[in-house]
Amino acid sequence: MSPLALFGSRSGHQPLFNELCRYHNLDRKVRQLLRNVSAKYCAEKPANLFLLPDLLRRAVEDPDFAEQTETLQELYKEWFTDTNERSKGKR
Repeated sequence: MSPLALFGSRSGHQPLFNELCRYHNLDRKVRQLLRNVSAKYCAEKPANLFLLPDLLRRAVEDPDFAEQTETLQELYKEWFTDTNERSKGKR
């Protein structure tokens, strides 16, 4: 049994995914993009998009998401790059 199942019906990957989207103030368009990415790469565990950088990296390189590459790159940079690395890039 998944540890998330211990917390009742509000737990699980989909509610966690939704909470993480709210936490990061993602708009409807970005949420839908992430749903599409999760459907392709981690359908059973969509919250993994917020934890595993390889999933977003794969989506950035995927021709299916070519029109959203810039958005995916921005999310990757925000979530998975060290704060020091980001500040170096701004100089």
